[in-house]
Amino acid sequence: MAGGKGPPPDPVTVLRGHRASVTALKFLEPSLLVSGDLDGELKIWDLVKRRPHVSARVHNPASGVIGIGIDKKGGNKILSQGRDGTVKFWQLAEGSLSRYFIFWLFCILPCCMAEHSAISRYRVMHSIQIKC
Repeated sequence: MAGGKGPPPDPVTVLRGHRASVTALKFLEPSLLVSGDLDGELKIWDLVKRRPHVSARVHNPASGVIGIGIDKKGGNKILSQGRDGTVKFWQLAEGSLSRYFIFWLFCILPCCMAEHSAISRYRVMHSIQIKC
């Protein structure tokens, strides 16, 4: 090999579980990875066990998941956005996802850092606009 570079290292692990292409990834915490796919499925992976901790269809297959956001203040809150512009706010509790809030944002994710003090008061602190 030119320049003394060797082959790339082997992966530490491979997470298999999505049936469709993965379109979004974010760390919820160091040992939990959130992934979303084209079919609208969201998985939260336990990286210690290397298995899905939670799996749920959060958007319809026509919309899929195009973006994931994580509430950096904790509380295991997750944002997901579908291609139809729908943004859903989820809370992870006791091994399952429950929908906390839903709104339309029209192509502001992927992805935003959010700050909230109550469900009725939600504000996007940083966003990246994309063409849909």
